[in-house]
Amino acid sequence: MKRSETKRKENAHSTLKDLFVNLKHTQSKANSWWSGSSIPVWWIVLVIMLGCSTHDTAPVVTGEMPTSSLVASKQISIYKYNGAYNGAALGYEFKVRADGHITGLGCTIPSIGNYIITLFKVDTINKSGTQLAKLSISIAASDTTNFKFKYDYLPTKIAISKGNYYRVALNGDFIAYDYLFFPTGSTFSLPLPSPTNTKFVFTKGVAGYANQYPDTEYSTYMFPADIVVQFP
Repeated sequence: MKRSETKRKENAHSTLKDLFVNLKHTQSKANSWWSGSSIPVWWIVLVIMLGCSTHDTAPVVTGEMPTSSLVASKQISIYKYNGAYNGAALGYEFKVRADGHITGLGCTIPSIGNYIITLFKVDTINKSGTQLAKLSISIAASDTTNFKFKYDYLPTKIAISKGNYYRVALNGDFIAYDYLFFPTGSTFSLPLPSPTNTKFVFTKGVAGYANQYPDTEYSTYMFPADIVVQFP
């Protein structure tokens, strides 16, 4: 038993020794290849960097809220009408100077309730519009303070095209509503570019019957519906 055990230990020792020698030999060959190679070091570093890199990050396109930005700029006066206006659509018309997308709709209103926001593309020849989006929005008491805007996002973004006109309106029964005033002949008369992006232009205020194309137009005031718009 002792001789057999001694023999196994000798064989194991011999095997480990051979493995160590082979490893040293392999390492020596590798060192010789690297030292004698004509491949420049910068090329090796470049290959390693490319192998470790990830895909390019897609550019982030942020959404803009034009009416909210206009109110925040304090360029125009805001008034409140404390009277009922039922079955109405209140909003504004705008023009875009570049292609983009609308990803959400919103508003600010001083009364609680459930409302619908609609978006139309304007047919300037036939004086009509095609509805592009319709979105329900609920206004709680906490949403009515300090001229706070509330937004909901569309399930699918909507493409808008350079040079076209669109109308966005808040629809429902109003016990009170706000409006923005644009004095005639001033620096801040309509049409007025957005203070944060001149690709977006407010053109006129609009109103009409609830959930229909708002065809009544105003040149000195508009109602604070809003959109979330993206320009590339």
